[in-house]
Amino acid sequence: NTPSYNNIYGLLKRGNDLWIATYSGGLNKMDIQQKTFKYFKSNPLDPSALISNNCRLIFEDDAKDIWVGTVR
Repeated sequence: NTPSYNNIYGLLKRGNDLWIATYSGGLNKMDIQQKTFKYFKSNPLDPSALISNNCRLIFEDDAKDIWVGTVR
Protein backbone atom coordinates (compact mmCIF):
# COMPACT_ATOMS: atom_id res chain seq x y z
CA ASN A 1 0.00 0.00 0.00
CA THR A 2 0.96 3.62 -0.48
CA PRO A 3 -0.39 7.01 0.61
CA SER A 4 -3.58 8.01 -1.21
CA TYR A 5 -1.87 11.02 -2.79
CA ASN A 6 1.78 11.96 -3.37
CA ASN A 7 1.54 15.63 -2.22
CA ILE A 8 2.03 15.38 1.54
CA TYR A 9 1.48 18.47 3.69
CA GLY A 10 1.91 17.06 7.18
CA LEU A 11 3.17 14.06 9.15
CA LEU A 12 2.55 13.01 12.74
CA LYS A 13 4.10 9.95 14.37
CA ARG A 14 2.07 8.58 17.25
CA GLY A 15 3.13 5.24 18.68
CA ASN A 16 3.24 2.71 15.86
CA ASP A 17 1.20 4.93 13.52
CA LEU A 18 2.26 7.56 11.03
CA TRP A 19 -0.54 10.01 10.20
CA ILE A 20 -0.22 11.63 6.76
CA ALA A 21 -2.12 14.76 5.66
CA THR A 22 -2.35 14.85 1.86
CA TYR A 23 -3.28 17.53 -0.68
CA SER A 24 -6.35 15.84 -2.13
CA GLY A 25 -6.20 12.27 -0.86
CA GLY A 26 -7.59 12.94 2.60
CA LEU A 27 -5.93 11.69 5.77
CA ASN A 28 -3.93 8.46 5.83
CA LYS A 29 -2.86 6.36 8.81
CA MET A 30 0.07 4.02 8.21
CA ASP A 31 0.84 1.19 10.61
CA ILE A 32 4.63 1.40 10.55
CA GLN A 33 5.29 -2.22 11.53
CA GLN A 34 2.65 -3.81 9.29
CA LYS A 35 3.20 -1.32 6.43
CA THR A 36 -0.55 -1.04 5.91
CA PHE A 37 -2.68 2.05 5.35
CA LYS A 38 -6.11 3.18 6.45
CA TYR A 39 -7.65 6.07 4.50
CA PHE A 40 -9.99 8.75 5.86
CA LYS A 41 -11.91 10.73 3.24
CA SER A 42 -14.59 13.39 3.00
CA ASN A 43 -18.16 12.10 2.92
CA PRO A 44 -21.05 14.60 2.89
CA LEU A 45 -23.39 11.92 4.30
CA ASP A 46 -21.18 11.33 7.37
CA PRO A 47 -20.96 14.27 9.80
CA SER A 48 -17.94 12.70 11.54
CA ALA A 49 -15.94 12.46 8.29
CA LEU A 50 -13.43 15.02 7.05
CA ILE A 51 -15.03 18.16 5.64
CA SER A 52 -12.55 18.09 2.73
CA ASN A 53 -9.92 15.75 1.26
CA ASN A 54 -7.50 18.69 1.05
CA CYS A 55 -5.63 18.25 4.36
CA ARG A 56 -3.06 20.97 4.97
CA LEU A 57 -1.74 20.14 8.44
CA ILE A 58 -1.93 17.69 11.30
CA PHE A 59 -1.28 18.46 14.96
CA GLU A 60 -1.43 16.70 18.33
CA ASP A 61 -2.37 18.88 21.30
CA ASP A 62 -1.41 18.50 24.98
CA ALA A 63 -4.49 16.33 25.58
CA LYS A 64 -3.23 13.93 22.86
CA ASP A 65 -6.12 14.85 20.54
CA ILE A 66 -5.25 14.92 16.83
CA TRP A 67 -6.37 17.97 14.85
CA VAL A 68 -6.45 18.11 11.05
CA GLY A 69 -6.64 21.38 9.13
CA THR A 70 -8.49 21.18 5.81
CA VAL A 71 -9.33 23.56 2.97
CA ARG A 72 -12.62 23.33 1.09
